[in-house]
Amino acid sequence: MCASVAGQPPEGVYTSSSTCAQLNAPEYYMNATCPANYVIAINKFNVAAKRIEVNCTADTAEAQFEQCCSSYDANVDCVFEYSFDPFVDTHSVLCNGKTSCQRPGQQVDTYLKCNQTVYDRFSANYMDMEIFCIEGNLSFVLIIILHV
Repeated sequence: MCASVAGQPPEGVYTSSSTCAQLNAPEYYMNATCPANYVIAINKFNVAAKRIEVNCTADTAEAQFEQCCSSYDANVDCVFEYSFDPFVDTHSVLCNGKTSCQRPGQQVDTYLKCNQTVYDRFSANYMDMEIFCIEGNLSFVLIIILHV
């Protein structure tokens, strides 16, 4: 969630709440919010696959939300950045330029990123959004995205 000091614009990159792929109830969605007069510009998505023995699957992710979906350990989990085409991706279309956004996690095939003997290829992977809070409106956000 974006935060700001009274009278000063927010600075830096902010992270949404996290989720796991395959949890489709709104209470598990990634939630990103910017303060009044600021809008979201998605920077990237962070994805983490948990080790096979942790058993973060579609069947267990909800019951093990804290362990599977609320955080990751870069020293243990297979963590990588997942970027989308901002003009095709549903998350970007529905979030960029808004003051708040709730989106479900997305199943990410970890085959090319993670050792398949250690990490399940189609686990209920962890995901969060990194966002910028930008003063302005949707048109301004799209101009920034086009020029990055």
